[in-house]
Amino acid sequence: MIEEQIDENSEKDLIDRELKITLRNGGTIGPFIVTWNYGLRDFLEEYEKFLSTGKQTIYRFKMKPNSKKPITTLLLNFSEVLAVSSVTT
Repeated sequence: MIEEQIDENSEKDLIDRELKITLRNGGTIGPFIVTWNYGLRDFLEEYEKFLSTGKQTIYRFKMKPNSKKPITTLLLNFSEVLAVSSVTT
């Protein structure tokens, strides 16, 4: 479960985080830097729903690090994911 409470206008929402995804076949995606408020929160909420229900409705996620770096787009089927790691950088 995602325990962190998010305040829409909080400065901490813009903190960059490192995201790493481990796949069932042993491969990894990342690590790469994303901003909590711009993509990572939606990704983790959808992943949490998948873990609870076994159903996924969104397969494409845009991860924005900050205005100086390019956007990363993930196309991901959560049934292939073994673990997700997100830490503050």
